[in-house]
Amino acid sequence: MNYPGIQNALLFSEESLTSTMLKETLGRNLPLSVELQRFSQLSIEKSTCAKYIFIDFAHITDEFENNYYNIKYQIGLHAKEILINCPRDISVAYLFKWPNLYGVFYADDYIDKILQGTHKIMQGEMWLSRQLSQDYILHFRSNIPVLSSRMLGAVLTKREHEVVKLLVKGKTNPEIAEHFGVSLNTIKSHLHNLFKKINAKNRVQAVIWAKDSLGLDTKPNDIKAE
Repeated sequence: MNYPGIQNALLFSEESLTSTMLKETLGRNLPLSVELQRFSQLSIEKSTCAKYIFIDFAHITDEFENNYYNIKYQIGLHAKEILINCPRDISVAYLFKWPNLYGVFYADDYIDKILQGTHKIMQGEMWLSRQLSQDYILHFRSNIPVLSSRMLGAVLTKREHEVVKLLVKGKTNPEIAEHFGVSLNTIKSHLHNLFKKINAKNRVQAVIWAKDSLGLDTKPNDIKAE
């Protein structure tokens, strides 16, 4: 698959040999222009220009999270979020805080796996370990009434069905808006109603629900398992 030119990315971490090597390796092997930022350097302008945002879980701060969420919900951020250096036992509930989450990499993942996963994310796929995908499904199902899970598909509007199909394909909000020729606010309204109906907190949950309850074929844009 061809990429649409060099795309901007931010890597939020602490300045170190490891983070510098990751930045350079991503830029050298993928069509990414990666800028390394300290958590204290969160910028509205740079964040809104980024197509991908890598966040180093090992060094993340509460202050960064609060500021990031404020920016996200005040002006809207559509970058695909990728968490790196995560512990293997990371809480699924914590991951729900990242509504544009597309990938999770662990502290013991080698750089080759990060490159492989990022390449897939840039192709519109998601990158989650098999165990994490299973945890997501179990957690998500536990919050949806068993008898209504499949019935919910019948109460979605035609447009909501079309929107969720594009979510499964990894499309961003602006891309979905462009596809239908409508405003970004209209798509946000569709997603708000959709998420409310299926009790989803983010896009990952919506994709899992679509696969589990609507039987949508998510290949080749599936949630990747290791």
